Amino acid sequence: MSDPNTNAAPDLSMPHIAQSVEDAKKAIKKRLEPKSAEEDGWEPQDPRAKEVYTFRFEYTDTQGKVWRGHFQNHARTIMDRQAQANMQAAWQGGIPHNAYDPEGAFLNEILAHMSITLKPVEGSNSFDIDDVRRATDIDLVNKLYEEVIGHEARFHRRRKAQEGGEEARGG
Repeated sequence: MSDPNTNAAPDLSMPHIAQSVEDAKKAIKKRLEPKSAEEDGWEPQDPRAKEVYTFRFEYTDTQGKVWRGHFQNHARTIMDRQAQANMQAAWQGGIPHNAYDPEGAFLNEILAHMSITLKPVEGSNSFDIDDVRRATDIDLVNKLYEEVIGHEARFHRRRKAQEGGEEARGG
């Protein structure tokens, strides 16, 4: 903490954040790298290959809170992508994406994506994205987004496999 009687900058370190946004980006990009069908375990019956994917999620944050939910995620439409861009712009206060703090811009991007596509299953009493936005553990955001982006990647691989054959499964 900074001393209010000095002009020293306040301590803005966040020791409760276990993973940097850069590390999260790398992990997500690595997960999306093309793999062979065997490495990927791709099967047409995989529930993530459908346009709407229903899954259960559980994560214990750094403060011991257990986040449980039952969710449906749908693959983004073009309209969803427009809504996501508009939401990001609003959250960034009109500051151009390339002029905004990269970590903040990335968080805005993934939270806007999940705000658009991820919904609690009706009657499940699950948390929602606004609850996630109030959390302090960045790994909660990362783990949930891995499910969402993993679904979307699998859905598009399925479509490519149907259109282009075996080699399309990996990309």
